[in-house]
Amino acid sequence: MRFDLYLESGPQHKRTWVYVPGLPGCVAFGPASEQAIENTREAIRGRLDFLRRHGDDSPDPEPIELQIAEHVIERKLLGFGQQVFVTDREPLTQEEANRQLRWAEWSREELVAAA
Repeated sequence: MRFDLYLESGPQHKRTWVYVPGLPGCVAFGPASEQAIENTREAIRGRLDFLRRHGDDSPDPEPIELQIAEHVIERKLLGFGQQVFVTDREPLTQEEANRQLRWAEWSREELVAAA
């Protein structure tokens, strides 16, 4: 399965965040861009495992193919939701919005249980 990645790096590619818009809620980071990209594979598997635990019919992603769609390196503060990518401007369908609300409910349930 192919996943487009959107990277946000600090100066000299140190401390990179990776966002996977095709799988909302899936992010990874690392001390350098290469490590952050590699960490994304496990983040994808973890996110899909979470969704399946709650009954979502997410497909098996293997083999995972990663494609860098955009890489921004001009930010000084990383991972604070400051960066906006092209995919952030695409409207959600009602079905996708409902699906993401279910995912948020499941996340809340797990956070409350962990607390």
